[in-house]
Amino acid sequence: MRHTLFLIILLALTQSVPAASDIRFPRGYVCYKTSEYIKIDGKLNDAAWRKAPWTDYFIDIRGTNKPKPLYLTRSKMLWDDKYLYIGAYLEEPYVWAMRTKHDSFLYMENCFEVFIDPDGDNQMYYEIEINAFNAIWDLYMTKPYRDDGWNDGKFELPGIKHAVHIDGKLNSFNQKDKGWSVEYAIPWKALKVYANRPSPPSDGDQWRVNLLRIEHHITFNPKKSDKLPNLPIGMPENIRENFGSWTPLGAIDAHKPELFGYVQFSSGKPGTVKFRRDPDQEIRMYLMRIYFAEKTFFKRNNVWTTSFSELGLKPDNRFADSLKFELTDDGFVASIDSISNPGKRLNIRKDSRLWMEAK
Repeated sequence: MRHTLFLIILLALTQSVPAASDIRFPRGYVCYKTSEYIKIDGKLNDAAWRKAPWTDYFIDIRGTNKPKPLYLTRSKMLWDDKYLYIGAYLEEPYVWAMRTKHDSFLYMENCFEVFIDPDGDNQMYYEIEINAFNAIWDLYMTKPYRDDGWNDGKFELPGIKHAVHIDGKLNSFNQKDKGWSVEYAIPWKALKVYANRPSPPSDGDQWRVNLLRIEHHITFNPKKSDKLPNLPIGMPENIRENFGSWTPLGAIDAHKPELFGYVQFSSGKPGTVKFRRDPDQEIRMYLMRIYFAEKTFFKRNNVWTTSFSELGLKPDNRFADSLKFELTDDGFVASIDSISNPGKRLNIRKDSRLWMEAK
C-alpha cells in the first residue's frame, strides 16, 4: 500500500486549508496534435516540442495564497494517434535520486508526478511518478484514499516510454546543476483500459489531468560531501517537503481529482485554439460541497441526510430548480441538470463518484 507510515504522518501534520479562490476554476491547457517525430530522450528539444506552449509555472499545491515553490517547474503536452506526450522542466541546483527499481516509492524523494482521470468521475485514475534516475512507478487508483480507495501495485502501462535528462551531473554535490527534464510517451491503448471514453480522444475533448512536483528540502555541505545526504524520512519533526502543482488542490493532498486541471485536445495549429472552460464546473464544485458536508455529517451522526440545515449548507439558487437530493439504501445521490449536455444530469454519491447520465 502506497501510504506508508511516513505519508500517513505527513498528511496528519499538514492541515487542509479552506479551498482558495483560485481552485474555483482549475487551470486549463490546450494540448495540440502533432505529426512530427518525437524522440523520447528527456531533452524536449524536438521541433514538435518547440511549437508546444508551456503550462503556467507550478504553484504551491494549496493555492496562490501560499508561498511560491522554491524552484520553478513547468510542463508541455502534445498528442498524436498513438501517444499522449508529457514533458517537464524542473529547476534544481543539486539534482539527486536514490531509487532505481521500477515501482519504488518515488514520492519519498524528489519526483515528478502525472495524474490522469480521463472521464472526470473522480475514480479509476492513473498516476505515474518518475525520479532523476528515470525510475517510474505507474499505477491506477480505484478512487481517492479519502473514499477508501486503493492502488493496484501490479498495474502496468504497457508500452509507456520515458526518459530523463540532467542539466548538470546527477548526485554530485560539489557543483551546482541547472535542473532536470522528463519526458513521457503514454500509449492511448494503455490509457483506454480505464478511460471510460474514446482513447485517443477527439478534437475538442477534455480530460482531467494534474501535474505535481515533490521536492524534499535537505541540508548538506556540498563542499565537503559528494555523497547522497541522509534524508529525513519517517521522522515527523524533520518533514520538510514542498508540493508544487500545475493547478491548485487547496490542501496537501494530491488525490483530489475533482480539482485536477483540464487538458483540451486540439487538431489545430499550435497557438490558435482558445481553451474552453467547462460550463458544468460550478455544478461540479457545488455537488462536491454537498459530498463533503455529507461525509462530515455521517461521521458525526452515523446517518445520511437530505436536510441542508443539518448539513450546514445554503441551497444555491442557480441550481435550485433542477437539484434532486435523495437518500439511497447505502448513502445518498445528489444531481443537477447539466449545462453542457442538455438532457443529462450530473450526479454525485457518497464515495465522491461524479458522473453524467441521461435524465
